[in-house]
Amino acid sequence: NVEDFLEDWQLHGNAGYRQLDFKLELLQKEERFVYEYLDYNPAGIGRLTDRTGLSVPILSDILDQLCDKGFAREVVPNYYVKIS
Repeated sequence: NVEDFLEDWQLHGNAGYRQLDFKLELLQKEERFVYEYLDYNPAGIGRLTDRTGLSVPILSDILDQLCDKGFAREVVPNYYVKIS
């Protein structure tokens, strides 16, 4: 029933959110800033520079760091998606 589902979600399902919050704490301030602008739909580097105000070289370095840490993925050249 619904009550059992909600109780189970509180006990088990919510742990995934706490784990993600913990993982985000491991990111540098700049990485977390850029991560917040990523989505599950691919975003091009041009769009991300417009949204973040960062230069292409700085943004590219941060995106590489996010990819290396498993928070983002480059799906086609210069297009990135959020992971997790």
